[in-house]
Amino acid sequence: MNLARKVRKLFHEKGINMDDLSFNSNDYLIESIPSFSCKAQSSNTYLKSQQFSRCLNLQLQVSSDLTVLFFNRSFSSSSVLYNDIHFLFGEMKKYFFLIRNITMDKTNLFLTAYPLSEVQEYRQQINKVLQFILNNLQVINSNYYCTDEIHLHSLQDSSSDSKMISNVMKEIKNLLVFIGRISSLPNITRIIDFKEDNHIAEYCYHYIHLHLDLWWNCATILFTINKSLTDKFESLCNDVNQLDQFLQIITLIIIDLISIAIKRYQNINSFGNSPFMCKCFKDIWIMLIKILDSKSVDGKYSFWTIYHNAIQNIQKQTRTEKTDFDIPIDSFSLISEPMDYLHIVEPCLWLTSYIAPLYKYDVCGNYYEQEMLKSGYSVIKCLINSLLIDNSDRKEKLLRPALFYILQLITIWEPSCEVLLPLTDFYIKKINETFIIPGNDVKDLGYLFSDSLSWFEYIDNLSNTQTTLENENSFYLFLHILYIQLNKDASEGTLWRSLKGRIYSKFVSKKFVELSEVGLQNSFSLILAVAKSGQLEVSDKICDLASLMKTSNYKKKVISWKALFVLMFIHQKMDNNFNKIVKKVVEFFNLTCYEYSSTKDSMHKFNLMNLLFVYIDSMNELFQRCDDFKSSQFQLLTSGFSILLSSSGISELNRILRVLLNILKKVQSIVEDRNDLEMEIIGVNYQEFLELTFKYVFPFIEQMSTSNTPPLILSEIAAVLTVLSYKCIFSLNDTKIYNFSSIFLHFGCKDVVNNSIICHYLCLILNDESLQTRLKEKITDFSSLIFNSWLRCILELHPNCGEMHYLSEKVLLKNDIVEIFPRMQNLNFRENNHNNIAIEVFRIMGQTFDESSDLKHKHQLKQKAHSCFQKYVSCVSNLIKKQHDGLLLNQMYKLTSYLVYYCSPLLHMTYNPDSILPQLFDRIVAPHHIFPKDKQAQSTVSHAIKEYLPNFIRGIFKLDYRKEKVAEKALKEVLLNYVCIHPSSNNSISKLCIDSVQNKEEGLKWDELQFLLDVMNNSVLNSNTNPMNGFELIFEIFKAAPLSRTAVIANILLKSTFEIYMKQGSTLSQYLRNLMCKVFLYFKNSMDVKSSKNILIPILQWFIQEKIPWSSARGFSVLDCVSDYLPHVMSDIIPFLSKTIEELENNRGFGEDVVLRNHLKNIITKLQEKLRIKH
Repeated sequence: MNLARKVRKLFHEKGINMDDLSFNSNDYLIESIPSFSCKAQSSNTYLKSQQFSRCLNLQLQVSSDLTVLFFNRSFSSSSVLYNDIHFLFGEMKKYFFLIRNITMDKTNLFLTAYPLSEVQEYRQQINKVLQFILNNLQVINSNYYCTDEIHLHSLQDSSSDSKMISNVMKEIKNLLVFIGRISSLPNITRIIDFKEDNHIAEYCYHYIHLHLDLWWNCATILFTINKSLTDKFESLCNDVNQLDQFLQIITLIIIDLISIAIKRYQNINSFGNSPFMCKCFKDIWIMLIKILDSKSVDGKYSFWTIYHNAIQNIQKQTRTEKTDFDIPIDSFSLISEPMDYLHIVEPCLWLTSYIAPLYKYDVCGNYYEQEMLKSGYSVIKCLINSLLIDNSDRKEKLLRPALFYILQLITIWEPSCEVLLPLTDFYIKKINETFIIPGNDVKDLGYLFSDSLSWFEYIDNLSNTQTTLENENSFYLFLHILYIQLNKDASEGTLWRSLKGRIYSKFVSKKFVELSEVGLQNSFSLILAVAKSGQLEVSDKICDLASLMKTSNYKKKVISWKALFVLMFIHQKMDNNFNKIVKKVVEFFNLTCYEYSSTKDSMHKFNLMNLLFVYIDSMNELFQRCDDFKSSQFQLLTSGFSILLSSSGISELNRILRVLLNILKKVQSIVEDRNDLEMEIIGVNYQEFLELTFKYVFPFIEQMSTSNTPPLILSEIAAVLTVLSYKCIFSLNDTKIYNFSSIFLHFGCKDVVNNSIICHYLCLILNDESLQTRLKEKITDFSSLIFNSWLRCILELHPNCGEMHYLSEKVLLKNDIVEIFPRMQNLNFRENNHNNIAIEVFRIMGQTFDESSDLKHKHQLKQKAHSCFQKYVSCVSNLIKKQHDGLLLNQMYKLTSYLVYYCSPLLHMTYNPDSILPQLFDRIVAPHHIFPKDKQAQSTVSHAIKEYLPNFIRGIFKLDYRKEKVAEKALKEVLLNYVCIHPSSNNSISKLCIDSVQNKEEGLKWDELQFLLDVMNNSVLNSNTNPMNGFELIFEIFKAAPLSRTAVIANILLKSTFEIYMKQGSTLSQYLRNLMCKVFLYFKNSMDVKSSKNILIPILQWFIQEKIPWSSARGFSVLDCVSDYLPHVMSDIIPFLSKTIEELENNRGFGEDVVLRNHLKNIITKLQEKLRIKH
């Protein structure tokens, strides 16, 4: 019975219509012949065409044609396998030879002009023959494989079929021996996806893919034959002759593909490249997986088993270096060529990491993400064990990529102990090593983590599935493997139970304390990785191990503290409470703070502070990463801070305060979005946090704010605490102590607080409108208080302080200030110098008062000014006492002078003892009141104020100075303190008076100047303290005065001069006589005789009447002086003098006064000589 009849009969018996399975032979030739193809998106591959799927299920199609065309010859479809099989395989060898020759030797034996088309044609013909054989053998196989008892046959019953199949198997063996192994193809590892586009590349493409086609089709033919055969035939490879021929050829293919991958691994960057040279290599691995697993029974001869055996055979060959001289010429060696690559573990793991995901593809090449993968742990266990026993110096370099590929595998496989246990044993044994990559020593010097956050990120990153091999050592990769395996098994806990005793037994107390610093960090990292995986029971173990370090050296303590914080980071991320861990680390911190405060050794102190900063910085990061206080974070704010803050140096203190501020800001950001009701509900933890802050931090902040040079950050902390105490007012137990208004009154208004703190604090607080509203409700004079504080800042801070512009705007544009002084809205807050802003404020306030005609309004303005400036006098007075900087003193007096100049009527309240203006003159202007005994300080103040004295005087004259006693008193203080001290040439009062007498705009009015001169006459000229400067000042005014005003000034000057000169025993006699001479000389040289007579005669007549009767000698000495300089004036006064002497003698009743007569005679004689000489 021929083959076609057998097929038809068999299908008829099974009820299958043959027509449904038939197809056109031309279609079969052109389109339906599957092959390995990776150029473009071919659908005619073994997978995509579903040929492989049908092959596995014995459902391949057969042709209904009676003839078939092979290699341009026609054959009978029914007899070709029985009669022409040798010819067909001979033709395949022939055309394979031609294709190889044109590819390898560049020789065209096709004898055509376009050999590429011949190559394509004959490759297709070869595949057509093999597919024909496979399809028809499946029909025979179906015949003998039928399980129906009626139709059950044995292949041995048909000698023709048996002989035919035996011939096919022999021809397959001969064909494969002829074409050679896949791994023997020259330069196969240098080909990359066959992307080149030229004839040579095309030949190479078809030649290599033909090679794959031949081996794969032969394997599937043997697979089909094996379905029906029970006897073994010839062996293809003596090393695996215990296997059937199908498994032998599959083993050879797998070994070849592994060998190609190993060689390819040496030539490329394996991390980014696939071991599959093209898509067809990927397809062949998929088909190998499916065909082997379909044949496997109870795991025997499954894909992973055969693959594992293949790798073991390669490893065996590399170790024994076996020679193959005894292999028959018609048989294959298991390993086609010696491996010159010493370490095959790495490339095999690389290849395995690419093969394992192929289980997600089905028999048609479709990808299913959710497909469960079969694991091959036996493969990687074998490979990693061979690597772990390697004692070469390159172990770390080999371990890194090996573990990297294992990591890729265990990520997609189910958890297992097979690899985890040996790795854990290995790394615990090597726990003290740094696992530095050879050649990378410098890069890895900083092996220990700089802080707990970087350590946590190191542990936390274990959950990242996108791991690279750039900067990771093998230990980290091991931790990654450990984490992934334990995390996958977290619900069951089987893996952890297997590891727990193994790990804990290695970390007993004695061994643990003997670990190096690197070993200690590695040990903690290992256990932290376990905690990260979800096995949080290890937290107690970590705490116990950290406690063992209490008496260890400083560096080990640092590591143990960091480990505890990493553990807290892990718990916090899992939203778990870590109260026990906090208590442990707080205990360590408090003890260390006490030790730091009591130690004197600088080096030990330095180490302790670094240890404390581990706690502080880690605490900061912990707070920054939390969204709520559910995990006991607030308990980290402990009593140790009160000790530490008071015993730290400036740089350390600033760093600690910065951390505390960051924490408070984080808390503030959490609280900001919550309303009062929510705060009442969740406020327990916040309440404890604030109470701990006020208990252990706030007292120091409060005290430090009063120092001379406090850190500016104090004000930021105080501002945040103000906001928090305001937001959390419902949560605080004692709102009297921690009331936001009391904090404000201290940091924003208290006199003892440093002004830089006040300025910065107010800038922060005044930016919160809702808080201001509450403060106004609590503090009735809120605006006045901040105005006073603003004045303090203006007085003390540098004129170009940037924050003062912002503060000025916030303070001065308050509604209650703008309502009373509307012009405040017109202030230019961009003014660079805030002193100028203050001066403009004084001007606006004074001008508003001056322009008001409503007595009630004036009274309101005075009341507001009194509240705004109530602390000004005491503030300036205190600053003067503390301040020795001439520039700052100058600045204070400048501001104060303008305040008096513009606002004296506003500041003075008649009959009120609390009136600001008189206090200002008593306590600020008079140096001897400020510094009663310190002459040097008096001089400094006097020097600073002298330039601004005119403003004080102008301000005084804005009062009703003839009625207000305070005006005369203030002028007297100014004149006594500054005219007597400073010479007129260096006295701003002198310039003011001269400008006034000359009627200049910047001077005083005439009546004001007269009042000033009267006060000067009464206080300065008659003073016992250096009145000479006063006389000189008036003399300068006299010289500068126009003629119309000279008489008044001369009257004051000469009368005062005569008065003091006539006193017996005066120390100023000589000075006064010289002064008289200068005055008379000025009359002589600068005035005509008439004017001189008009001015001087009334003065001299007064002098003769008042002074001559009581002191004739001194009196006539004055007249002698007049005679010397002004004889014409004296000659006119002689009759009055004679008459006065006569009246005096008559009044006495004793007759002529000889002394007076002699003086008169001498005067007349002297005048006669003067006048005669002159004529």
